[in-house]
Amino acid sequence: MNRLFSIIVPVYNVSEFLKDCLDSLVGQDFKNFEIILVNDGSTDNSEEICKEYAERFPMIRYYRKENGGLSSARNFGIEKAVGEFLIFVDSDDFLTDNGFLSSMSDLISRIEVDFIAYLPIEYSFDRKTVVKNNDSCGMPLNRIINAKDVLNDLYSKDNPYTTMAQTKIIKRDYLLKNDLFFTNGIYHEDDDWIVRVLFTYPKIYITDIVGYGYRHRENSIIHTSNSSKIFKRACDRISIAERVSKIPDILLYRKCLTFFSYYYIQAFEEVSKIADIKQEFLEYVNKTKFLKKMKYSLNRRHRIVSLYARLFGIKAANKFIIKKYARADVRGVAKSDNWRRAISGKADFKPNRKNGFGQLHNYVVGQLRFA
Repeated sequence: MNRLFSIIVPVYNVSEFLKDCLDSLVGQDFKNFEIILVNDGSTDNSEEICKEYAERFPMIRYYRKENGGLSSARNFGIEKAVGEFLIFVDSDDFLTDNGFLSSMSDLISRIEVDFIAYLPIEYSFDRKTVVKNNDSCGMPLNRIINAKDVLNDLYSKDNPYTTMAQTKIIKRDYLLKNDLFFTNGIYHEDDDWIVRVLFTYPKIYITDIVGYGYRHRENSIIHTSNSSKIFKRACDRISIAERVSKIPDILLYRKCLTFFSYYYIQAFEEVSKIADIKQEFLEYVNKTKFLKKMKYSLNRRHRIVSLYARLFGIKAANKFIIKKYARADVRGVAKSDNWRRAISGKADFKPNRKNGFGQLHNYVVGQLRFA
């Protein structure tokens, strides 16, 4: 039997939330779909729950594989899926409405598209509180939109929901034709994936249908405190930016660079707190020369950071970032009259030969802090 939807659910040590997720799927009032459960080497009792549901519900197909990460599990599911359209649901999240698939089926019957984006709701850990509701990121709703317009919007806003694979539905044939599997072995795989999808210029529809419940978990992949994972996550952010920044459209390139410059700042904030990986991260950034590329960012602060890096070096620039973005007390930095005038936004940069570097330092710090 041909299925309209294949819902791919990677599973890894989420027994606490798995039943909640699966109940939201099997409870859909639309029945022409399959659920691909991919156990990615769980060591808790997730397997028992998967088998229990697979026995009870014929639309579920269950697979177990060695641990390979989220991208690997999704790719495994893609290869097993037979549905016309693919939907990705993380096993600690859920669909918010039992009529979600019916609404999507009705939409697909009326339009011809390759790619659909729908809306999420972010919940607290216990699902008792809505943290963020129905965020369209300012994109136009209920219309077919050009992929380049989506890219422009994507890089005009620092909002993770624009890149979430879980709030996207893609034609399986389109994915296979364009080799749009997820990149294995990286964090922020959605950021990498969505850009590769958009640069194949699919026919896109953005709907106001709300369907995805995202659970905010402190011990999830994006909230880890493990130093090696933080280092890899930070480096992956930069490597994704490197790949994505090779864009021929100048304005789009600058928007892209702006978007990932925010990522760089976030990455360094995390890494700077862990002494044993900070130097290694600086060496990695120095090889990519990403910080210097930030001079093309559309954000003034980013351009000032890049200027500082080119004048004083990457290590000094990163110390600078911490002073600004961690909102460090200025008393420990400098106390000159020019510093005070700079941070008040009143200083002009007029260096003389005797203390030109010192004045430049004060001026740039002030501009960065209050830009």
